[in-house]
Amino acid sequence: ALLQQNLMAQQMQQAMMAVRDLYGDRPCALAAQAQLERFYERYGFRRAGPDYDWDGIPHVDMVEEPFVERTPISEAG
Repeated sequence: ALLQQNLMAQQMQQAMMAVRDLYGDRPCALAAQAQLERFYERYGFRRAGPDYDWDGIPHVDMVEEPFVERTPISEAG
């Protein structure tokens, strides 16, 4: 499980660096599986609404808080 968590953290760090390269400091949004809400919170995302069903899986919309207030990507993993 720890290896999987580390892999997920590395993938998220790479994704967020790609977003920064493409869009600068503009906040982004995502549709997260509800069970992963705390994972995405480590990268500065916050819930933006209630849970909803997407193909039988609970999801929640999340938005990134302002860039300056979130944990640096290198420290979030």
